[in-house]
Amino acid sequence: LLLCLGLKCLLLFVGWFICEIRLDKPIRTKDQILGIWNQWDTSHYFDLARNGYGLPDHSTTLVLPPLLSTLIRGASWITGTIPSGGLLVATLLSFLPGLLLYQLARLDLSEDDAFQAMLVLLLFPTSFFIHIVYTEGLFLSVVFAAFLSARRGHWKLAALFGFLAGLTRINAFVLAPALLVEGWIAGPRGRIPRMFAALTVFLGVAIYLAFNYAVTGDALAFMEVQRLSFYRTFATPAAGAANVLKLASGGGADSMMSGVLQAVFIPFMIGAIAVSLWKQRVSYVIWNIGNILIFTAQDFWLSMPRLTLVLFPAFIWLAPKTARPVFGTLWFAGSTLLLSLLAAQFAQGWWVS
Repeated sequence: LLLCLGLKCLLLFVGWFICEIRLDKPIRTKDQILGIWNQWDTSHYFDLARNGYGLPDHSTTLVLPPLLSTLIRGASWITGTIPSGGLLVATLLSFLPGLLLYQLARLDLSEDDAFQAMLVLLLFPTSFFIHIVYTEGLFLSVVFAAFLSARRGHWKLAALFGFLAGLTRINAFVLAPALLVEGWIAGPRGRIPRMFAALTVFLGVAIYLAFNYAVTGDALAFMEVQRLSFYRTFATPAAGAANVLKLASGGGADSMMSGVLQAVFIPFMIGAIAVSLWKQRVSYVIWNIGNILIFTAQDFWLSMPRLTLVLFPAFIWLAPKTARPVFGTLWFAGSTLLLSLLAAQFAQGWWVS
């Protein structure tokens, strides 16, 4: 808890410090300092919390499952405003991913290595998204809690967290087959109830699709919004990778952020699949491969560094390696430097892929 709190304070300081220097304007009040993190997708979550889902002609909120914005609206009744409600929700949620990953890793690793796994997550280059009004903190929390509950045999809790995951992100449906495998290998006794518990993920997803249908008459309307507003269309991963590498070769800010930075994570994703197949649980293999296919099966890759945060089995595998002096020092030095750079970029309002 202290580690997470300390990192949160450091990120707030870095964001404020860089913004005053680079934007050359005073940022001194509490609202100004905290407001620098309300960038990009945050405004869409605030819009959904205030106004609910809008028609695609006037709003892009249909691409957002409802849970995070529902929590923000509920918190705003306590704090008085939507932004302050978002701040409260994001702050409380930001403590959970590290704690839950530690407990999940502890099932397979020693106490020291489980702590290292938590460090790999909290110092990952895009981990600042855990601390702000994005779905990273909420999604990681419910996914980790679902896996942890399943592995401990608490299937009612696994069903609850799976359902919440389905209300948080559309790629949560990958959690269902992963939990089905965990339920199957737990033994024949109570297997049928465990299978049903694993399928609650689809109930959460179905509610989100029902919102799409209620607003537009099309349960898959969010896909058209993704295509028109966010340039996401289905394609083979090879086609998406080729476009990323082509963009990366051009040079300049857009080439670096949307090309080179995306390309840097290609070997990380390939490694995550290889490690899962080689050494990890079948449910972890399903989780990693399913998510990577969803992220890469489009002709224009976006946000790969941020989306990679969900590949937690790779963090668990990396944990013991980072305890080695040379590799660990280089990993955490590189990760922290990139984290500081990307957090500063985001706080200034620049796109961070």
